[in-house]
This record gives sequence, structure tokens and C-alpha cells, in this order.
Amino acid sequence: MIISPPQGDLAGARLTVLDKGKATPDVIRHAFAGIQTVYYSSSSHTNDEPRARALAILASGVGPKVYRGAWRIMVDHVERRGLPVAREANDPSRGWFVPAHKPGAPYFFGVIEGEPIDVSRIATAIAADEEARALRKRVAKARETHSSKSVESALNAAWNDVATAGDGRRNNALNRAAYRLAEMKIANSTIERLLEDAARTAGLPDDEAKKTIASGIKAGGAA
Repeated sequence: MIISPPQGDLAGARLTVLDKGKATPDVIRHAFAGIQTVYYSSSSHTNDEPRARALAILASGVGPKVYRGAWRIMVDHVERRGLPVAREANDPSRGWFVPAHKPGAPYFFGVIEGEPIDVSRIATAIAADEEARALRKRVAKARETHSSKSVESALNAAWNDVATAGDGRRNNALNRAAYRLAEMKIANSTIERLLEDAARTAGLPDDEAKKTIASGIKAGGAA
């Protein structure tokens, strides 16, 4: 199993570490069956509260990103097999702790024969996930930019339509502009400020313009 390391380059690391609560040799052997692993009781181990540390061999050196991904995967793997994990004990330095036990306390040590952990597929999966997340961010940014430009364009068009409307068309243009902007879910306060200014430019009285704008916003918001 694997660990998320502290900051820094751990590309040469080969061992991975996992602390365990309620760990007994039988449970550890079952959880790590088929994985090349060394395990031993930790310094806090007692018969009533078994504690252990396992070091699973990696097939190749990995960096911090792969460590973090592999650690999460392996924690899920061993916990599904009934081995609880101390998730706070996720730094690789624990792999170099000297095995010890309290005076008079029990101690165990064992080796599980198996294959080292193939991290190449984990590294590939992590790279693919990072690429997918980066793509989603680019798409979201593009949509945001497009949306922003669309709103700006709509606001400019609405102001021009109202401000340049001639007699007999001003109220209709104002109502239509308020409706379209409300339909785009633009904030009411933004619509009101913009169109009231356009209506004044067109020569509409403020009271009349405000009523027309409110009517258009209400209809557009309900559409």
C-alpha cells in the first residue's frame, strides 16, 4: 500500500507504508495477499490494542502525485479486506521507523510473498484524470467567456434599441428589451439601470419607463 508523501521529490522511493489499527498478523496477511510486503507490530502494539506497520514494495520509483493516488487506492483495497487504516499516518518517513516494542509487550514480524505493486497503471490513470480535469476547466472558462460576451452584447443592443426608438415605438422597444434581458436571467437591477438610462435618452418620462420596464422584467422572468 502506498502513502501520500510530504512535499519533495520521492521518485526513488520503493517502499510504501500503512499504519493499522486493530491489526493482527492474520488480518494483515489476508489484506495483503499476493502483494510483496513486510509487516511488523508498531511500538504502541499490545494484545488488547494491536497496532502494526506494513511496507509494500513498489515495482518502480514514483513521485508525490503517484504516491497520493496509489495510497488512496491501496487504503480502499485493504479496508475492503477488513484491515482498518490510520489515515493520518500517510507520510513515507514511517517506513524507516526502527521496529520496537514496549518492555514486556508482544512483538511480531512477517513477510508476505507476492508481486510488487505495479504503479505504472496508477500513474497513467492519474495523468488521464489530470488531463480530464484540465479540459473541464478550459471548457468552463470558454463557456464563461462566451456567456460574458453574450451578456455584454445583449445589454448594448438593448440600450441602442430603446435609445434610438422613435415616437410610437419607444414603449414597445422598452418592454421588449426588458423581456429579453430578463429571459437571459440578467439581474433586475442591471436591467433597470440600463433601460432607464436608455429611456431617458429616448425621451420617455421616468414613471412611464419604470412601469414598462417592470412589466417586461416580470414577463421575461416568467418565460
